[in-house]
Amino acid sequence: MRISRRQMLQAASLAAVGVGVPHFLPVAFGENAPNSRLRCGAIGVGSRGRYDASLHQKHAELAVLADLDRRHLEATNAALCGGKAEMVMDYRKILDRNDIDTICIGTPDHWHTKICLDALDAGKHVFCEKPLTLTIREDQVIREKAKANPNLVFAVGTQRRCEMPRFTRAVNMVQHGLLGKMKRVLVSLAKPPYVTVAPPKDQRYQVVPVPEELDWNTWQGQAPEFPYMKERCHFTFRGWYEYAGGKVTDWGAHYLDTTLWALGEDQPGKGLVWVDPSDCNSPLPMKDGWPTEFDYCNVAYDFYLKTRTSGGVQVDLETRLSDGILFEGEKGRIFVNCGRITGKPIEEEWDKGLYGETEQKKIFKGKPVTDHMTNFYLCVREGGEPVSDVFTHTQTMTSCHVCNIAIRLGRTLTWDPVAQRFPEDAQANGFINREQRKGFEVC
Repeated sequence: MRISRRQMLQAASLAAVGVGVPHFLPVAFGENAPNSRLRCGAIGVGSRGRYDASLHQKHAELAVLADLDRRHLEATNAALCGGKAEMVMDYRKILDRNDIDTICIGTPDHWHTKICLDALDAGKHVFCEKPLTLTIREDQVIREKAKANPNLVFAVGTQRRCEMPRFTRAVNMVQHGLLGKMKRVLVSLAKPPYVTVAPPKDQRYQVVPVPEELDWNTWQGQAPEFPYMKERCHFTFRGWYEYAGGKVTDWGAHYLDTTLWALGEDQPGKGLVWVDPSDCNSPLPMKDGWPTEFDYCNVAYDFYLKTRTSGGVQVDLETRLSDGILFEGEKGRIFVNCGRITGKPIEEEWDKGLYGETEQKKIFKGKPVTDHMTNFYLCVREGGEPVSDVFTHTQTMTSCHVCNIAIRLGRTLTWDPVAQRFPEDAQANGFINREQRKGFEVC
């Protein structure tokens, strides 16, 4: 029997994670079959980036690491590669290599889009951590770049789309109309661990010398240049609009994404169209959407946002309850988070017979039901679109950015998802893109 390379690679990917070897291949074909091993370059290998790289390592050789902090490079190389991987500080050296097939991106948020665009231009398959973008303009540009490279797989690290069955079960239940017409969705993001009400001035963050292992100038990328404060870097970068979007983008990329997916609002011309930020608290005073002080985090630490989708469903986002999503329909309601899915429709199995192999195969776009990284590598080897695709993710991110713009301006906004503009609102439209530091322009 003649076996194609695509069939061989499919078997290698499935066998590596215990899914099983397809019936058309000999058992001998597995991860070590000739020419089956892909090569991965990991860019950004701090805490989350290191974890992502370890997942790639189950499917590909982790050949080269890039990071702007040599401490991250050395620790990840020792932990995952026995010190044998090549280490570079300039990610472009990875993209220049013809022997690298896939790219794992685990950098801070403000670098995601630039590296993704460059990786696609270099002909690499891309797996990037969420949240993918910093601005609405980045959403637009990255969608166009992905459309222009249909043969390259582009996946985002939104595991709830495939790795946690309770979320896909909730989505399936809503999409089948089992809860009736949707009345409201409450999206609880929980308190951010990196920001609260600003402390007194004498207790705020201090400028300190840049660690010799860190390239702070390059780390800042497109963002405005600031003196080094360790709280602006690494994990706590999420608390600054210069580099991220706080809880709105950090966990909205998961829970708002699941919500919009369930409602069918993650498609072009859809999403959130109205945001009321009247019950939101930011740590620092803002003027025209910009912080007036720079020695503490500036993203909202406490909020209750009232929003509405293009289909007229009320979606509220808040930080005052434990994380999770409450779907409320005219017939029933369910609650889902990373630990549980509850509600009368679940207890009584309203979806019995409606969440079987056919429905799950549809969710996985024809691929086997697997974890998100296996799904990515199956698409790399076989073709096809991953469950956590770039197109729905950027739709979600646009809605997240609309929310943050409303918070920053402190007033209700209306968004036109078709025109991709705030109607007759020049000030809000000024936040669709942002000024980028010379030499680090993204789009």
